[in-house]
Amino acid sequence: MTLTRLHVCVWRSGARGRFTSISACFRAFPPHWVTPLASSLELGDLSPRFHTRTYSTLPAVSRLAEKENRQLAWEVRCLVRSSDRSPTAEDNAHFAQLVEKIISSANDFDENTLQSCITSLSKSPELLSNRNLWESLAQSACHHAEGWSATVPSNLRLISASVMGFSKVQLLLDHEVLWKSLAAVAVSASEHMTTQEVAICVNGFSKARLLLTNQELWSALAKAASAMKPAVAAQDVANCVNGFSKVEIIRDNRELWMALANAAVELSSQLTPQHVANCVNGFSKIDYLFTEQELWKEFGKVSVALAAEMSAQHVSNCVNGFSKVDSLLSDRSLWDSLLKRAVTLSEQMIPQHISNCVNGFSKVAWLLEHRSLWNTFAKAVVSNRTEVIPQQVANLTNGFSKVHLLYDNRFLWDTLADSAVLSCRYLTAQNTASCVNGFSKIQQLLENSKLWFPLAKRSVAVHKEMSFQHVANCVGGFSKVRMLIGNRSLWGTLSLAAVSHGGFTKPHDLTSCVNGFSKVVILYHDQALWNFLAKGARAASKRMAPLDVANCTNGFSKIEVLVDNQVLWEALAKAAVTLAHQMNVQHLSTCVNGFSKIRCLSSNHVLWTTLSKSAVALKSDMIPQHVANCANGFSKVELLHDDRPLWKELSWTAVHVTREMLPQHLTNCVSSFSQIEVLRTQRALWTALARAAVALKDQMTSVHVKRCTKGFSRVSFLRDRRILWEVLARPNDYTR
Repeated sequence: MTLTRLHVCVWRSGARGRFTSISACFRAFPPHWVTPLASSLELGDLSPRFHTRTYSTLPAVSRLAEKENRQLAWEVRCLVRSSDRSPTAEDNAHFAQLVEKIISSANDFDENTLQSCITSLSKSPELLSNRNLWESLAQSACHHAEGWSATVPSNLRLISASVMGFSKVQLLLDHEVLWKSLAAVAVSASEHMTTQEVAICVNGFSKARLLLTNQELWSALAKAASAMKPAVAAQDVANCVNGFSKVEIIRDNRELWMALANAAVELSSQLTPQHVANCVNGFSKIDYLFTEQELWKEFGKVSVALAAEMSAQHVSNCVNGFSKVDSLLSDRSLWDSLLKRAVTLSEQMIPQHISNCVNGFSKVAWLLEHRSLWNTFAKAVVSNRTEVIPQQVANLTNGFSKVHLLYDNRFLWDTLADSAVLSCRYLTAQNTASCVNGFSKIQQLLENSKLWFPLAKRSVAVHKEMSFQHVANCVGGFSKVRMLIGNRSLWGTLSLAAVSHGGFTKPHDLTSCVNGFSKVVILYHDQALWNFLAKGARAASKRMAPLDVANCTNGFSKIEVLVDNQVLWEALAKAAVTLAHQMNVQHLSTCVNGFSKIRCLSSNHVLWTTLSKSAVALKSDMIPQHVANCANGFSKVELLHDDRPLWKELSWTAVHVTREMLPQHLTNCVSSFSQIEVLRTQRALWTALARAAVALKDQMTSVHVKRCTKGFSRVSFLRDRRILWEVLARPNDYTR
């Protein structure tokens, strides 16, 4: 006798009323029949209520129909449980017959039979794509749901089982009637639910997108979850965190999230890798939980202990979640453990896991130099190039663009660029901004018209969905692409989007817009845009970092309509004085060059004294560009012309870097230093600059030659340098 036939035989013997329980039923069969059945099934999980109920009080026809339905449900349950043991062809044929029978008779099922079928069939991956089967069960569930609300306490298990089962069926996640029926029942039943039932409902309902905005449902479930008892199971907490984190309308419910956080910390010793991954991924979506140090410290500790047992999905969720918590970015033990496990599992990772890991690890500063890590993930991306979806392209581009070690990896960037072009029409506003910002950092891609024109077109299409941060990323990225600087449609759309979106939360986003828009000449007369940016800069000046001040100074100094905006420039000057001690040499030289163009600041003694002292202090870090910018800027400020310490240090620094100068650097130095009377007698300085001019003559344009000639002519002891003047007078390809 086959196992399947034994199942049926056992059922039928019990159904005829010969036995009062499953155990009595099995005792009636010979041991050699019962042993394989007992060893193949977890009999303790089979609910005895299906088999111990008596039918003497039911009408004969009704009793027969109920017995047949329950027999059907039990056969399905047994077959699903034994399906992982290589079923025979006869078993498969019998199973197919059962499925057809379920489809035809689902509307006649009672609640218990329906629950048993949903629970059992949802465990069979092969059946999850059978549309006829699940639509018939869904129709039956909708029919029964109308009566569940009237008898809530006795049907709680049916409700949670239906939600859990149907949520596994991708085909049904958009079934509006089904989910609205179940949601209505869950709302009325929420007060009577156990913690486990609440967790099942939260996890299940969160998979149905059409319910994510159902305020009544989520408020009821949140209220039930907030009253969690201390004895709650770790799995229930993890399911609640995972489910509620997908529902934006409930993320501001502090009472709920603090209750879940406290419960998670208390149960941390019972968490499995799956629970940890779900909790970390869920909690990381709630901004105000980032300050809960105890929560993150505990999860960091547990993750280190469980890292060796984590799957690829667990690792990717943990990396993605922990990377958002600033207090954990310096926890080397945590990141070392996740790093080792991620590298070990890299070959098993799907593109989603890879993108999460790349995006997460790229936020940990000390990991950006880990060559083995990044080469491993770059290789994985290239090998999975055809499977990447738009969001993953954006995450990968954003993450890899922070890793300087990979900037020369042509295979990687060509792969990502091709993927971005193929999926461009499906990119969201956020994805588009990430791609533009990331690709713009890769020099080899800046001339790739096949990449940039589709991205520009997509940016115009989704600009209404962009936040100010997205606009800032697009402006900063597109401003580096020469072929797009004259694109009026693109820049007109982005400028309009910047003004219309208005508010910004980070000064850096504003300064990115200022820096980017200032490179687009066709926008220089857009008064509405520049007035908006200037107003924002004044308001944000006290919160700016040194880089922000430098970018604003450099950008605004190019715009004629703002040159006389005294309120703006005084605010930026005050910020520069406050932050001068934090500036690096790049920030300083940019500020000096920008402020020197503003007439209303030429007599600001505090500003220029502060900047000159900073320049002297940073002289050892200067490269030719910095020397040229500082010399050019300071030479325009008359009150500094007699500042001997400043000019002495700048001139000596210039002497040491003349061999590294480009024509534009040399030209600025010659033109600027020649205006400072105390430097015209510095033979070492002018001799070095003259030699550099002779060496660079063939690379100079006519403008460079003209400015150098004018500057050198002011230095009396250079007038008899015949070779210098002959070389400057000699024509070349640039000066003809």
